Amino acid sequence: MSNSTPRDASKLAAAADRIQVAQLLSNAFAQGRLQLSEYQDRLPKVYASKTNEELDRLSADLPGIANTRRGACKPAPSTLLLAIMSGFERRGRWNVPERLTTFTLWGGGVVDLRYADFTSADVEINAYSIMGGQTILLPPEVNVDVRGVGVMGAFDHIDGAGTPGAPKVTIRGFSLLGGVGIKRKNRRNATS
Repeated sequence: MSNSTPRDASKLAAAADRIQVAQLLSNAFAQGRLQLSEYQDRLPKVYASKTNEELDRLSADLPGIANTRRGACKPAPSTLLLAIMSGFERRGRWNVPERLTTFTLWGGGVVDLRYADFTSADVEINAYSIMGGQTILLPPEVNVDVRGVGVMGAFDHIDGAGTPGAPKVTIRGFSLLGGVGIKRKNRRNATS
């Protein structure tokens, strides 16, 4: 038996409620209970939801998850990804912490947020590259604020607009004789 408590459908949805329903949709997609097109259609609607009733409608056909609240969302612990003459990769399903620091020195890295579960409505990524490179892949719905600089290197800047209510990712840092690539990329179907 779960510790879930009924959610008052008439109340305004909090950011934590939207994140929880987004995670539940991600679970359903990962388990094959939702097709990619249905997942991509519902996710922006989840983030744009104003009330719990709207959230309940978006998850009503998924058994065992509708009309419940699982408790407060707790952000994943801060994380450091380090590549010195090596590499790092974060892909697939993983919990995005509220603060993530990446550092490459003569190495490379990839941080793919497309299939990740956000545990906070506001995420801060501090990205540093010295004679190395890294790529940060963002799903289309997240809002992004890039405040990085390249010195004899590159630090990409992209359009920040995503879906209202979706998580906001702030990317800060620098690259020296290296690069920090930031790209929006659609999710792929699990069979492709």
